[in-house]
Amino acid sequence: MLTVRLYSTLSVRWLIPRLPRFQAQHPHIRFRLNSSQLDVDFNREDVDASVMIGQKNNDELDYTFLFSTDVFPVCSPLLLKRSTLLANSSDLSQHTILQVYPSRRDWVYWLDNLQLSHIDPDSGLIFDSYDHALSAAREGVGVPLAMQPYVARDLHAGTLVEPFPSQRVRLDRDWYFVCRKARSKEPKIRAFRTWLQDEIAADPEIETDPGKPV
Repeated sequence: MLTVRLYSTLSVRWLIPRLPRFQAQHPHIRFRLNSSQLDVDFNREDVDASVMIGQKNNDELDYTFLFSTDVFPVCSPLLLKRSTLLANSSDLSQHTILQVYPSRRDWVYWLDNLQLSHIDPDSGLIFDSYDHALSAAREGVGVPLAMQPYVARDLHAGTLVEPFPSQRVRLDRDWYFVCRKARSKEPKIRAFRTWLQDEIAADPEIETDPGKPV
């Protein structure tokens, strides 16, 4: 049994469609998906490994860099079409902001980078996951932030659009595969880490260069 913690949005929107390939390659490993908005406390939780966004801040853990990510607003094409007040990013003050409270700092970080201090990221609706916020955006409820690979399918399908494509902001945190250092060479953990890296390398929507400037 291999137990891996992922955020719920990454699980639903990226990992689960790919899991049959892992099962086909490693039929002897029983995969258990543990979804949460919270990072693992490896001292207290029965989890073998996790995929998390953050920084390397625990000397007892082994961190394998996976990818970097940008954040950017998205909305439904109908909202963009009917709105005369979304010509530029400063117009967001006239729209309903969709906030994800476990990731509240993402909106703050994007707004600070673009010097949009007049916009309150907590002024609209608040959700507990990116998946919920993006689903609400598809219905025209408002404007959330998005990041790859969460939103790739929506953008390709045209159910969501990016109103300001030149204003993506690179987050100051990266995605990592994380496990206890003492267990980093266990065969089941190594197998999943290698498979995960291969899947990420094959995904054209994911930026794997940690040196790309913010």
